[in-house]
Amino acid sequence: MTKHALGYAKYLGKEYPIAARNGDRVGFDDAAGEFYIPPHLPPKNIESAMAQIYKMLAKRDLTNKVINFAKQMDVKVASVKITSAKTRWGSCSARPAFAGSKIYNINFSWRLIMADEAAVDYVVVHELAHTIEMNHSARFWAVVEGVMPDYKERQARLKELAHRLGNENLEINYKAAAEENKPTIAESGLFRWHFADYKTILSPKNGMNLYRGCTHGCIYCDSRSACYQMKHDFEDIEVKRNAAQILERQLRQRRVPCMIGTGAMCDPYIHVDEKLGITRQCLEVIERHGFGVAMLTKSARIMRDIDLLYSINVKAKCVVQMTLTTFDDDLCRLIEPDVSTTSERFAVLETMRKAEIPTVVWMTPTLPFINDTEENMRGLLDYCIRAKVAGIITFGFGTTMREGSRDYFYKMLDMNFPGVKQKYINKFGNKYECLSPNSRKLYRIFKETCEKHDILYRENNVFDYIYRFTPKMGQLSLFDV
Repeated sequence: MTKHALGYAKYLGKEYPIAARNGDRVGFDDAAGEFYIPPHLPPKNIESAMAQIYKMLAKRDLTNKVINFAKQMDVKVASVKITSAKTRWGSCSARPAFAGSKIYNINFSWRLIMADEAAVDYVVVHELAHTIEMNHSARFWAVVEGVMPDYKERQARLKELAHRLGNENLEINYKAAAEENKPTIAESGLFRWHFADYKTILSPKNGMNLYRGCTHGCIYCDSRSACYQMKHDFEDIEVKRNAAQILERQLRQRRVPCMIGTGAMCDPYIHVDEKLGITRQCLEVIERHGFGVAMLTKSARIMRDIDLLYSINVKAKCVVQMTLTTFDDDLCRLIEPDVSTTSERFAVLETMRKAEIPTVVWMTPTLPFINDTEENMRGLLDYCIRAKVAGIITFGFGTTMREGSRDYFYKMLDMNFPGVKQKYINKFGNKYECLSPNSRKLYRIFKETCEKHDILYRENNVFDYIYRFTPKMGQLSLFDV
């Protein structure tokens, strides 16, 4: 417990301190039992910081609860979305995610995560029961009671808490008085962006990067390297102004449709895109002109655009590429702290499989002395097999480091992996390529597994699969029905 709390806030019905920690990250430390925000954050911005933390906790915890209760109830869910609703704890989509199925989307207000766990579990079961029976009929309540015999007591408890949902404040016990007007995430300084003018949006090879910089916080990120000549802080995102309009003009000039790739240098689903929606705008342009798309991301935010991805795949071709580096979610949170966990990304791959959208996994980088184990490899491969991915890209089993990215990587090693930096210095010096000492063993396991399950693994074959354009006009999208 922190000795000098800035205030206190509730999480799953219990009150925890809010601590100031160096850096610009926000979050909840499960081990220490405390929220943390940047030091010297103006009081008026604390609520925005806390709202961001609550959204992350809600996404993590409610997704896990949906997965567990869905298995118990033998139902399936397409996606779990966290909203800012003030009048409803949760909701189930009125229409299935896929026509003719009983697979629905579930929404929860992030404010629910402040309620006690018994009430939270009731809301999760309540919404999952709607995937079986949409109305509050006797059959519906029988389903709820079958899972949760004491649901009436939980329901009563929830009603006691209901007044909080519509409250503008988060019921945080501040030591400093908060101002009335809540700023946006950008104003809070947690995620910053600025616009820049560009004449083109597509590279000569039809690659498209909508942003420069990233807020996912991956400790190994090559895009931090000095060679890319970024003239702004890495977390201060450069947004390409009028990206969709520029893309529209460029696609009109192309006589033959092709695959448009995005995500190679900057993830298209970083935090700022949740506010600006530029990725979706560009997908709408791609879909309208009959081009294909190859998306590379680490974020479950891609589920927001599954309707467009499906439609593009029906008309032309869509390949969703997901990076998976670390099977253990706790270790993943240290290596890739501000993006979806590996289990959440696997859930995305599963949803894409059900929607018949082909997927490829980037199982890279592998960090020597951290996640270069057989256990990690087999766990990731199991995810790939279960999701029926078409191919896996590895680039060998190791990582790369350059000026700029190396400095940040070492800083994070000192913070989260004491002693490992010295191992890198002793083993690799200033080498660009840092192969795992276990690389041969890992490759043998990788190759044998891919061949056994008919998964593409040679890089040229995987890239050919991704970027070979195959139009399929004339079919009807399930999302058009």
